[in-house]
Amino acid sequence: MKQDSFPTLVIAVALLAIPAYSGAQQAAAAAGKAAAVTPKAATAAPVTPEAAKAASGAASAAPSSSSSASGQAATLSPEAATSATAAREAGQAAAVATDAAKPVGAAPATPSVAPTLAPEAAAALKRTSDFLQTLKAFNVRIDSRTDEVLASGQKVQFGSLVDVSVVKPDRLRVDVVDDDQQRQFYYDGQSLALYGKAANYYASVAAPDTIIKVLAFAETKYGMALPVADLLAPESLAENVKSGTYLGKGRVRGQLCDHYAFRQDDVDWQIWIQEGKTPLPRRIVITTKNEQGAPQHQSVLSWNLSPKVPDSAFHYFPPKSARRIVFREVEGAPDSSATFTSINRQANGNANRSSRPGAPGVAIAAAAAVTAAEVGSMGRTLPANCVPYVHRGLTYQQCGGAYYQPQFSGGSLVYMVVDRPG
Repeated sequence: MKQDSFPTLVIAVALLAIPAYSGAQQAAAAAGKAAAVTPKAATAAPVTPEAAKAASGAASAAPSSSSSASGQAATLSPEAATSATAAREAGQAAAVATDAAKPVGAAPATPSVAPTLAPEAAAALKRTSDFLQTLKAFNVRIDSRTDEVLASGQKVQFGSLVDVSVVKPDRLRVDVVDDDQQRQFYYDGQSLALYGKAANYYASVAAPDTIIKVLAFAETKYGMALPVADLLAPESLAENVKSGTYLGKGRVRGQLCDHYAFRQDDVDWQIWIQEGKTPLPRRIVITTKNEQGAPQHQSVLSWNLSPKVPDSAFHYFPPKSARRIVFREVEGAPDSSATFTSINRQANGNANRSSRPGAPGVAIAAAAAVTAAEVGSMGRTLPANCVPYVHRGLTYQQCGGAYYQPQFSGGSLVYMVVDRPG
């Protein structure tokens, strides 16, 4: 039973249990209030002893039906009848006064319903989180679609495919292929490396000794929210949830699942959890509520809980032709461009799309870097006719008289205009 409906129910039961008042009781009670409400009620004759006697007799009888009460009221003296009439007029005057106090055209009050987290929905998240934390090794392929709303208001969609291999506590490999680029993340318990295959750039830094620690390290220092952070740290699934409900059964690529919907301050999200003894998340849909067009990010997850991944797959060995660059340290909020199912980071990938034609709010304008070449400016593309320039093992690009330093900013490649190295 809902707690907020309990007082109403108690009142209703109490009203049903109380015997009906006689007409004399109602008249006597109302007459006392009538004198303070209307002039006519104020001049009504006081109740005579005869009326009081009749009212007392009616009250002791306490008939249970309205017809019996009417019969008792009919024996009252004219003075009591006058008091009853005054009481009715007083009630009518009070009702008129109440209506007059209401704003003209005011809509009837609608009772607010506080958001609630259904027990079965909360239990489902905990069950999934607990199960994911028991996995010692797994591989998951994530097929995603991400909306972007252009400046014209048109909503378009882009895709990505992510392969994640995990061996706890200190092995992680992530391969990302999307419409823009290919990236590979390597973590072997000692170092974190990122390789941009198309541009043939890589960066590598010393890293903490567990997956959980490296997730926080990469996000805090370099603004990299690694893909599937919510799956690698599943306890975060329930963070910031305001309400949730169970929607029923549904299938994801033939697998029967339980479908749940949750709400947070900035996002609504849905999750399909495989039923049975392996409660794996099979589909996630995230809707960003505070952006124009409410863009969505959708992911379908395919799991392998017995992967055969050689240890060498977690170590990065740069090809001879690969050029070393640096990670850009974070200055503001972490970049979510590499996050593909992170609910609490509003995983819509829009930061990664901001350089597309027609996209609103371009964070890094390529044209500014090309034309102005002002030291400190950044862009996602280079001017024409640039040549590599290597200084102390790091690769730069010399474009005429300007020098650009390639950097991995979050999960994306950018170019910063710098003074001539050395």
